[in-house]
Amino acid sequence: TIRDFDRIQEYPIWGFGGDYNAKTYQLFQCGPKPKVKGIEGLLEAYAMTFQTGITLGRTRKFKNVIEAAAHHANTAWKNRGRDASGQELLSYTILLVLTPGNDSDVMAVKDTIVAVEGAPLSILFVRVPSSSSLQPIIF
Repeated sequence: TIRDFDRIQEYPIWGFGGDYNAKTYQLFQCGPKPKVKGIEGLLEAYAMTFQTGITLGRTRKFKNVIEAAAHHANTAWKNRGRDASGQELLSYTILLVLTPGNDSDVMAVKDTIVAVEGAPLSILFVRVPSSSSLQPIIF
């Protein structure tokens, strides 16, 4: 798995398309901390988010989360440092987007991906089941 290549095992976890107090948020931190430790930390932060009253919204905009991941990737690359022998460390970010559906503005998603193409970043979109449908994600 990918986690085997990350010696620190700390991950940011963000949500998008969440409804809270009659407003939809297209980017928000899941859990109380900016980064969580391990897969268990990811699952715990995700579960905690829904205990706050946030619910899955009907609209999803991927632009903000893609831009945040690119910023995170670029920052991690610039601050990667060196190991004990002086060898420059590597840094690469993978954004895993779990979503029950498409963004309503496919061109904005395409444009955002093109705009962040220089970031050390891969983006994976994975459809998760929802009560509405199991249609493929199309860009």
